Amino acid sequence: MIAMQYRFTLPADYDMSIIEQRIHDNGARLDNYPGLVFKTYLYARRGGVSSDGKENRYAPLYVWRDGTAMTGFLQSDAFEKLIRDFGWPVIECWTVISSPDLTAIDGCLFATISTHIITPYTTLTEALQPGGGNELTAWDCSRWRVLRARFSSRPEEPGFPDRYRIGYIAGPRAV
Repeated sequence: MIAMQYRFTLPADYDMSIIEQRIHDNGARLDNYPGLVFKTYLYARRGGVSSDGKENRYAPLYVWRDGTAMTGFLQSDAFEKLIRDFGWPVIECWTVISSPDLTAIDGCLFATISTHIITPYTTLTEALQPGGGNELTAWDCSRWRVLRARFSSRPEEPGFPDRYRIGYIAGPRAV
């Protein structure tokens, strides 16, 4: 599996209700998308209590079954529209070590994300220890970084690097 994220930092005076409405209108369009394990529509409001409060951000996080599914999405009309609306993002990708399934995180309202550099010569078994529960653990082997994303129903305490609200979680749904 592959974890993928891009982030858009929006102007300080950006009306974040536009992002919330966009998520509301479009979130379910990725339900049952081929090869998508889940997508969390993450956003943060500048000055918001449940986020880090420093910037307005839109930062969706995806988990894909494989590279073919991810590439298919990145070549889709939906992603092309995102590029037209917000610009050309830097897309970060990690190999998934452990991931919660959709049923474990469905209903979560908040996410925290942290990345850490793996100290040279660290035992990878130790550095890549799965988080379990509602935590996604993944690594970028080209830059020796570990990603940890935790999903919860309550906001984390201040001090966590990247805190977000979850606007919607897309994934496989019963039809």
